[in-house]
Amino acid sequence: SFVLLVLQGGPGCVPWGIINSFLNDYLAQEGGMSVQMATLTLLLFGVSNGVGMLLGGWGGSYLYPKDCRFPPLLCGSMIILGCFPFYPLLQRPDDDNATIGLMAATMSVLAGLFTGIAIPLVKGTTTNVTLPRSRGLAFAIATTFDDVGRGLGPYFVASLIASLNNDRTRAFRIGISFWFLCGVFNLAVARYVRNDEDDIQQRILLLSKQQRRRLSLAKEKEEVIRIHEKDNTKTTKREENTILLTPTTEYTIGTIIQT
Repeated sequence: SFVLLVLQGGPGCVPWGIINSFLNDYLAQEGGMSVQMATLTLLLFGVSNGVGMLLGGWGGSYLYPKDCRFPPLLCGSMIILGCFPFYPLLQRPDDDNATIGLMAATMSVLAGLFTGIAIPLVKGTTTNVTLPRSRGLAFAIATTFDDVGRGLGPYFVASLIASLNNDRTRAFRIGISFWFLCGVFNLAVARYVRNDEDDIQQRILLLSKQQRRRLSLAKEKEEVIRIHEKDNTKTTKREENTILLTPTTEYTIGTIIQT
């Protein structure tokens, strides 16, 4: 499951490279929009993406108790659905500006919602299939792949544009389609996530028992040390009393005994 979750970040970064680096300019230059309308379209996408994250977190917490396979299935489905609103945006306009603006706003909101829902589901599944002591390393690996993908995504898209004779519309449609591959990886996680989570839970239970055993041994050791120190203290006091009585005369000792 973890390998699939890491691999899905590679193709998933190609569409994000288009959105972050090229989409604003494309909508203004070839999408029939003004610069302000293109910027507003991306703003709506960002806001709806944030709303989608909230919905994804709620959906994951609702579905996970029913079956741990449901969140990866929802995640993969939403990523694949997120491709379709972008295709109308990535076509040369034939309508007036008002129609283009309404269509762009609607498509950007839908795309933001669908792709946003997937983000917390990926993080949650990654947490569930890794040991607590290994989660830091797991998220570091996943973040490294995402960061590399963010850098290579725009480079890959630029190379694709050049290979298609600067046809940005066709290149962007191909790039957005990489979300299909990303969604397939997330859907495949559902095939393995149950066994992986069961294995993780068993290992956590074993580690918990070992930890409790170590704590119990440590407490027993502390108790033995405490008793030993207490005996040493009593022995020391008896030795001190003997030392105090040694210099006295037999007459004094007899007097003390009589008293």
